[in-house]
Amino acid sequence: NRETGSLVWKYDTGAVVRSTPTVDSKTGTVFCGTLGGELLALKVKSGKVVWKFKTSGNKYFPKGELLFEPLVYMNTVYVGSRDASFYAINADNGTLRWKVTDPKGAWYTTAAAANLTVFAASSDGHYIQALDYSTGKEKWKFYTEDLIFSTPFIHKGILYVGSHDGYVYVLDALTGSLE
Repeated sequence: NRETGSLVWKYDTGAVVRSTPTVDSKTGTVFCGTLGGELLALKVKSGKVVWKFKTSGNKYFPKGELLFEPLVYMNTVYVGSRDASFYAINADNGTLRWKVTDPKGAWYTTAAAANLTVFAASSDGHYIQALDYSTGKEKWKFYTEDLIFSTPFIHKGILYVGSHDGYVYVLDALTGSLE
């Protein structure tokens, strides 16, 4: 409770939670990922489970750990995993809408979205890509020279993202071209 500091509720996830929770104020749902590879949807007021989604995992990361904050956009929860997949999950019932998998690496950052496009950065793949929010079809991809752990930011049609190569990239969000 923000006024008294007393505990309102807690939920035992069964795994370490490194992901920052995201709250969808329209539905009163909090979404959070775990290092056990589960994306949880919990009611904000009670902590009651709405649904759970389990990532696929892979041979290197069999749990499919979720490290960063999920993004809620257009009634879909978008989240990247260490299992080399970026997931789009129905926010109402936790079913998979689509996923994009890249054997080169994992998605460690929080995605961004604007104009029916989701922007996801593949850390190990060294790129940021624009995906159609409803199908996951790639619109464009831009490569950097090193890892990307930076969460992309969009402002007035321009996308900003940092890389381990020491650069901040400024891209046209519509085309992916360097500004």
